[in-house]
Amino acid sequence: MTPLRSPAPGAGERGPGTGTASYSDGPGNGAQLVDTEGRRFADTYQETAAGPSFSGSVAIAPGDTALGLVTFEAPTASRIAKVRSAPNSGFADSIGQWTVS
Repeated sequence: MTPLRSPAPGAGERGPGTGTASYSDGPGNGAQLVDTEGRRFADTYQETAAGPSFSGSVAIAPGDTALGLVTFEAPTASRIAKVRSAPNSGFADSIGQWTVS
């Protein structure tokens, strides 16, 4: 397996946090990549040169933001289709999902 490579962050915009509750969790704990065959891949704690990582847990106060990368490993031949994230270390009732194109 080889680390998924992506461009360094910085091209997008990030707005202010709008939540009313604090967030304390490990961003990678409930994160997965899903490939076009439906296989799921969990995060890894490997370092990346693409930018700062979330290497464990993070605490964010209401209105604040945090920036970091979650690193995954997937087979080189896999075509990644989605990124999924569930708060509360993956045990939340709601899941965020983004399509990768």
